[in-house]
Amino acid sequence: MFENVIDFKLKGTIDGLLKCESTPREAYENILKLSGDEIFLDLGAYNGDTVREFLENTNGQYQKIYAVEPDRKNYKKLVLNTKDLHDCVCINSAISNCTQKVFFDAKNGRNSTVSTSGKEIDAICVDDILCGQPVSYIKMDVEGQEGAAIDGAIQTIKNNKPKMLISCYHRAQDLFDIPERVLSIRDDYKVYMRHYPYIPAWDTSFYFV
Repeated sequence: MFENVIDFKLKGTIDGLLKCESTPREAYENILKLSGDEIFLDLGAYNGDTVREFLENTNGQYQKIYAVEPDRKNYKKLVLNTKDLHDCVCINSAISNCTQKVFFDAKNGRNSTVSTSGKEIDAICVDDILCGQPVSYIKMDVEGQEGAAIDGAIQTIKNNKPKMLISCYHRAQDLFDIPERVLSIRDDYKVYMRHYPYIPAWDTSFYFV
């Protein structure tokens, strides 16, 4: 699969991608294998769609959910869509390698991202969200800021070894950079890659367990 994605990046042909498609359900069943007592940190929670996906794969059972979304309009939808959940904390913030102010290009959709211009907003790192509290599963889909998110989660990863889904389709270098960053923190992770049926190389992710 890794070779197929690299081939697409180099040649722009989709034949290899079509051959390696799988479904999110397959990854939940065969890689993540979530239980009913997960503590879930959703980075890039959008409108709550991945919280819903998480619940579908835990039969609605969990200990706690942290859902982080920087875009204000998306955040309002996230709060509305999760209002009936117990122990679900919504955070309106960008994710970075430390707690700071960043510029944010709000596009009111999935492509909102930290940028060099735009509105100044708060950013927070994973270690500061959790403050030493446990976490068992982290999803990172933060529009190209995955490397910074990992750097801001070093203590959390060291102490908890959470299962992780980390998107790697935003930047070409993430195909190499993300595994190196994670394994430099803990070298006892098993690493998997999955590509979902979207064109171009959309929703290609690493899984760490």
